[in-house]
Amino acid sequence: MLMKKIIPALFFICLLSSPVFTLAQDQPDAPPIPVKPHVHPPVNKMDILDKIYYGGNFAFAASGGGYFLELSPTVGYRLSEKFSVGLMLTYMHYDFIIPQYGELNNSVYGGGIFARYFVLENLFAHAEVRVLNGQWDDGPRFNLYPVLVGGGYRARVGNRSSFFAMLLYDINYSPYNFLNGGSPVYYTVGFGIGL
Repeated sequence: MLMKKIIPALFFICLLSSPVFTLAQDQPDAPPIPVKPHVHPPVNKMDILDKIYYGGNFAFAASGGGYFLELSPTVGYRLSEKFSVGLMLTYMHYDFIIPQYGELNNSVYGGGIFARYFVLENLFAHAEVRVLNGQWDDGPRFNLYPVLVGGGYRARVGNRSSFFAMLLYDINYSPYNFLNGGSPVYYTVGFGIGL
């Protein structure tokens, strides 16, 4: 009884599917169907290597009471034409004579992250967070965490390089931080390649 129902169902399925098989067969006198080539999506205007830039900060201040030196190489990545983020390493050395403290001499090591947004073609807002390890008092070395915000100006030198100057304010200023003469206001000049 089950076979009597299965055989007509199979026959009916074969009957319905036969035109599909007929249409799928090659016809010798029919022209070939053109195959469209695979179209790749358009390539982004800025290649990944074009989005990476190198540079750094250099700061030097000297007075009758001593000096301050900073070297901070940076690597940045442009997320868009106006906005970039990056990493920095930092080495600082200062040697000051301050009457209430005496001689302050320290080598500071650290690093940080930064973000930069160009408000105008050459005028930018800048923010960075650093971790700086140094001997900030008479005890052992410990970390400070400056958070610098401000802005700067870029002067292009050729197509892919520039000099810049920044004026930043440390919103997390610590009284232990004698960098830049003990002021929360921080200024620096730097250069960039690939900007």
